[in-house]
Amino acid sequence: PAEEYRMNGERRGLALVFNQEWFWWWITMPERHGTNADKDNLCRTLKDKGFDVSAFHNLKAEEVLKKMHEASEADHTDADCFVCVFLSHGEKDHIYAYDSKIKIQEPDRKS
Repeated sequence: PAEEYRMNGERRGLALVFNQEWFWWWITMPERHGTNADKDNLCRTLKDKGFDVSAFHNLKAEEVLKKMHEASEADHTDADCFVCVFLSHGEKDHIYAYDSKIKIQEPDRKS
């Protein structure tokens, strides 16, 4: 590759994994069979790579946003990177939490 991301800091960093298997009935999204196996494999791989992994299951949108805000306020100065993964249904500009959709925006854009 033309560029490589340096990953030799004091710690690898935080990895958040949001696993949505179930959805509120009125969202009309089907359950996601097999997502727990995907989550387990992903978490195992991230841990093997040295990440501090926190996995969450079937959170409401407000809870997801709270976890994201908490991560944004944490001290990451000695970490190589931050990883956030959503295992869910989604469309063009949003992903689904348990009870509603969450708009995805550019990381550097303020809402």
